[in-house]
Amino acid sequence: MRLLRLGHFDEWISTFARRKTGFEVDVDGQNLRIMTRFSSFHNLPELLSLFSGVCDFYNGTETFGLPECEGYIDTIIPKSKAQEAYIQELVNRTERIRSQQVKQTEDNLLKVTHDGRAAALDIRLVSEEEKPEAESTKTYACAVNVCRC
Repeated sequence: MRLLRLGHFDEWISTFARRKTGFEVDVDGQNLRIMTRFSSFHNLPELLSLFSGVCDFYNGTETFGLPECEGYIDTIIPKSKAQEAYIQELVNRTERIRSQQVKQTEDNLLKVTHDGRAAALDIRLVSEEEKPEAESTKTYACAVNVCRC
């Protein structure tokens, strides 16, 4: 990699990618923040050549004994009042973290994101006090869809 001048990530970016800066919704879902992301890639044949040196490629016609997929069903589960209240708590936690009112060892944005995903799946994962109707959780809806198969 040193011969190719790709020893550092910034060198890789300048060789294969372009960055774009823009606004994104923050982890709390309420605020915007400026983020820089990859917007496009270039020199793809060279990148593919490097990548093929460490990866195996398959053409997609081999099934490897996997069953055929018959599609999937999109299921929308509305959020409960307990989830709405918890989302507001996540917003408050995020504001305290951003204003450095909390030590990073006590609470941080990664914990907030994890707790938000857990609450979206089933509020009982983050609150033992909540007892939602079983039919109102994503886990129940998933179990119903799996049983249909």
